[in-house]
Parts: sequence; C-alpha cells; structure tokens
Amino acid sequence: MKTNRRGFLAGAGALVASAACGKATAEACAKGTGKFSITVLNPDCMVGGAGLCVVIRTPAGKTYLFDTGNGDFRGEKQKNNGKDIVYPWLVAHGIREIDGLIITGHPTAKTLRQLERTTVPTVAIAVPCRRRTGLLQVETDGSAIAQMVCNDLFSRQRYASLVLVSGNDTSSFCLSCHDTMRRLAREHRQHFANLAGDLAPLSDLPRPVAAFALNDNLAHDTVLAGITDGLSIPDELSVVGFGNESVFCDSVRPSLSSVDQDFEQQGFLAAKLLDALMSGRGGHVQRIFQVGPRSIVHRDSTPEQKTGDNLVKRALKFIEQKAKDGIGVRDVVAEMRVSRRLLDLRFSESAGETILSAILR
Repeated sequence: MKTNRRGFLAGAGALVASAACGKATAEACAKGTGKFSITVLNPDCMVGGAGLCVVIRTPAGKTYLFDTGNGDFRGEKQKNNGKDIVYPWLVAHGIREIDGLIITGHPTAKTLRQLERTTVPTVAIAVPCRRRTGLLQVETDGSAIAQMVCNDLFSRQRYASLVLVSGNDTSSFCLSCHDTMRRLAREHRQHFANLAGDLAPLSDLPRPVAAFALNDNLAHDTVLAGITDGLSIPDELSVVGFGNESVFCDSVRPSLSSVDQDFEQQGFLAAKLLDALMSGRGGHVQRIFQVGPRSIVHRDSTPEQKTGDNLVKRALKFIEQKAKDGIGVRDVVAEMRVSRRLLDLRFSESAGETILSAILR
C-alpha cells in the first residue's frame, strides 16, 4: 500500500510535538542548553511520499528520526538513501545514537528483525505485512474502509459485480479489504473478483460493476480500462480510489472518487506511542493499532446519491456532519422532527438503506 505524503508530514509534525512536549523529554529539555532543530533530508528524491527523512534534535541532546529514506531504483545504480545520505549526515553532525524512531512504508523483513534486536524505541506505520514483531505498529483499517466503500456504493446503485483492484499489494490492508469485500459480495449475491494485475477481465464481468482500487493511480487505470472496453462511467462501472490525492483526482477525466483516509491521525498516534515507549509506558498488550477512514470524496467516477427525497437529503447531511459525535438513529429522527416510521420508509425508498447503515458507513 502506498502511504500518502500527508501521513509522512503529519507524522513528522506529530513527532516534533512529541519531542518538544512529550513526557519523555520535557524534564530533560528543561535542563538542556542546546537548540531545537528540524532537518529534512532528501526531499528532492521523494516519489509518492517515499524518501522523506526528518531529523529532530531537542535542547536536551535527544535525536529522533521520522523515516530513514528509501532505496532509489530509478537509475542503473541502486541508491540506498539511508546508507548514502541519512547516515553520513548523522555522523557529520556528531550524532552517534538515535533516541526514537518512526518508520513508514515498506521496511523489509530483515530490517524489522534488526530493529527488534535494538534498544531504540520504534513505532512502525503501514508496514507491508502484519508480522508478529516486538514493534508497535499503526496501520490502516482495511476492513472498515472496504465496508464503508461498499455500503456507500450500494446505497447509490444496484451492482452485479464487486471488484477489488489490488495491483501487486500483499499487505494486511489489502487482505482485510479482500476478505471484507468477498463477504459483502456473497451477502448481496454479487460476483466478486480480485484484479491483482491485468484489468482485461473487467469487460467480462456482469454489469454494472463496482470497483475499489487500493490507490488513486490504480483507480485511474481502472477507469481508463473500463472506457477502453466500452463501459459507461459511472453507470456501468463505478470506481473509488484510496488516498484522495486531490490534485490528481480532480485533474483527471473523469475525476476520481476516493477514500479520504485519516493519514494525519496515523502520524499523531505513532508519535503518541513513541512518547509512551520512551517514557516507560510502552508495555502495551496490544501491538497493532488501526486507524479508520474519514469519508469518501465523491467525484465523477461514482453515481450521485439516490435521494430525490428532500427529507432524506437533509438527514444525510446531518449524519455526515455529526457521525463522528456518536449520534444514533434517535438523534437523526429528533433533528428531522418526523416519526421514526416515516423516516425509515423514506430512507428505504429513496436511499436503498436504513438510517443506521447511513450512520455507520
């Protein structure tokens, strides 16, 4: 799974806050005489967010790393940013020890094993596989995202096929999405397909088709493949991407609907866990922490909501605004000032779902 650049930046920002205000360093910083500094290494080599490394130094002399760069495979000679750029910079600035580390993206199994053997407090964000490691891990809740995407699409149109476009992704995020979508397809008596590489089978699937792609580039490829095969977007092929890279999603034609994942929350949670580790409060029984999505940003690749009823439109708007506050069906009914029976009936006729399912998606 490709990690969104916002997650990198938010995590780095959260790590700054943790380093500046965290319980692990507050006392030490009060006694320190040094300066607080932030250094961003290798930003010119970033590809889709990969390659960023942030070095944070506190007045107490503590050093934190947010990610360590990536291997650059674009040239004939492989370049290891951690070895060739980050490490030499640390040595040149007299830094011989790392006090806290947040890693992101795609560390190898070997890297994870090496980190397990160190005493450096470490938190991993979006590692490619759910390994039984001693590291605390923050990951994307694939099951919750797949459930939200499917519930949303099913409320807009009836589909004969449900498709996961996974590319070559083998992460736990992908596996969770796969299992959830396959279950939902079975419950709704739909054909299910996982397109891991070739998109040619799209034209052979029963129509209309609902597709969820694990990143926005894959979503765009899916739309183009559907258009090439003569499928109408979004009536015969509805596509939702992941990441909501707004510049990209808005600029392509047709524009892409996409899941707006809470990457910032992943970064802040990782920083909070790191601070707990460094404060001696890291004895968590739970090793994996999942973060769910914010919402789906709808554009041209998905159909409009089937809500000709103004009452349902107002109810859905209220739910969208208040869902995170823990509202229930009673709250929606009270806000609309109608009977529960009437609102249930309008939702069933206009939106094809219940009030509760609209709150949960």
